Amino acid sequence: SLQSTPVTVTAFSGATLNERGIDDLQSLADATPGVTIDAFPREAPRPFFRGIGSANQSAGADPSSVAFQDGVYLGRGPMLAVDIFDMERVEVLKGPQGTLWGKNVVGGAINFITARPTGEFEGRLQLTAGEFEQRNANLMLNGPLNETIMARLALSSISNDGFRTNTNDGGPLDEEERLSGRLHVL
Repeated sequence: SLQSTPVTVTAFSGATLNERGIDDLQSLADATPGVTIDAFPREAPRPFFRGIGSANQSAGADPSSVAFQDGVYLGRGPMLAVDIFDMERVEVLKGPQGTLWGKNVVGGAINFITARPTGEFEGRLQLTAGEFEQRNANLMLNGPLNETIMARLALSSISNDGFRTNTNDGGPLDEEERLSGRLHVL
């Protein structure tokens, strides 16, 4: 249990993530005390736990605060631009985590655990529209394919025209066009 864990952990269930509107790394950091995100550039966010993190963006640099998705090391900033949709839970561990996760986990770690397939047919669709041509769509389909195989598909699309203006050419800045997908088969 979290009460008996000898480390500072902030955990969010999938239901809590949906209820609180936590759908990206920045909103996760906003909901977690002691965690900040340096999202410049936006496509390569870098987590900082209690002020400890790595601002080095070079190709060979290893960060000191990292993330894992289903146990897989996400060692570079662009890998952290994950869509937090259809997660079983997200765990934010503050402080050194080298005993659990190995090297490069001096500041802390974010552990994304995605939802696994179940034997029941289910689906979920979320649509969001807003200013600056914001259009988000999330789709999850789950169910058995036959008596022994189950599958879960999660698709996410994020699109907007940017929330700032480029002062050099007057065009949009920080616009997004992102499509992601995840498939689990058991």
